[in-house]
Amino acid sequence: MSSICLHMIPLCFTLLFNNKKIDDENLYKVKYAHNFNSANLMIDENWIDAEVITSFYLPWNKNDPQPTEFKALYDDYNVYFAFQVIDSSLVVQKNISNELDIALQDRVEVYLSASEQLNEYYCLEIDPLGRVLDYRARFYRKFNDKWDAKSIRIESNISENGYNVVLLIPLKQLEKMNIDLSQSFSVGLFRADFKNVGSDIQENWISWIDPKSENPDFHVSEALGLFKLSE
Repeated sequence: MSSICLHMIPLCFTLLFNNKKIDDENLYKVKYAHNFNSANLMIDENWIDAEVITSFYLPWNKNDPQPTEFKALYDDYNVYFAFQVIDSSLVVQKNISNELDIALQDRVEVYLSASEQLNEYYCLEIDPLGRVLDYRARFYRKFNDKWDAKSIRIESNISENGYNVVLLIPLKQLEKMNIDLSQSFSVGLFRADFKNVGSDIQENWISWIDPKSENPDFHVSEALGLFKLSE
């Protein structure tokens, strides 16, 4: 896995989220990007045409979540995921001892599965500095943290209001996950929003889809929606 951490905010990236909304809240159509600038993932005019998800929820908390916005695009080689996160109480460690420490910080998360039943799925949890906790899983909560998404690339930056993350996943990597790109496939979009409260950390679990579960849990099929590559 290759990670690139950027500490400046490309102006055009911060403005690209003020446009098209999706019609079906459980189905996201990933639009095709012509001549996508993969050299700099955040700066590309194709982002203007991508559909934006703004409807993120706090399923286990009655408060309104801090805003999260998401977009995706694809071309002949890769799929691109972009998060723009508003966070007034960033929790991030400059130095970590191992990959599992990422689970103690603010982060965005993407789960990918060929099966709506989560027979096998892949998880990418990315902190504001672009570091990733990646693992393979099977339902229910059977994790394999030895799996490594070596071919993905990440760009990130911390802004005055939060942070931004853009993720590149080769289409060949998705195919290795047994995802049929001619069909819709299951995707979970999540966010761990932490806040220091005295000596404790307040945990807020944010999700694109409300799984309607009693306790916080992203590792259920009800927490994932569907993505479909479109023209």
